[in-house]
Amino acid sequence: MEEETRKGRLALLAEELHLQKLERTMEVRKEVEKCSIGIKTCDAKAEAALVDELKLSALWEETESYGTRMEQRHVDIVFIVILFP
Repeated sequence: MEEETRKGRLALLAEELHLQKLERTMEVRKEVEKCSIGIKTCDAKAEAALVDELKLSALWEETESYGTRMEQRHVDIVFIVILFP
């Protein structure tokens, strides 16, 4: 009888240990999922910031190109005025 009681207690302890292990595994998986979501969110924000930066760079390049064209026109006009007063 004592042996059966001891085996029963061991079986209960083994089952409880198994359940604790499963619970801990689920907690770890939840933490991993949170991290994955955080990384995805961070990646999305970084990608959006990069797109914004590229748009801004393109705008600056366009502005610079426009300014260069305007300067060239000014030089052309001055040159024409000098040559043909």
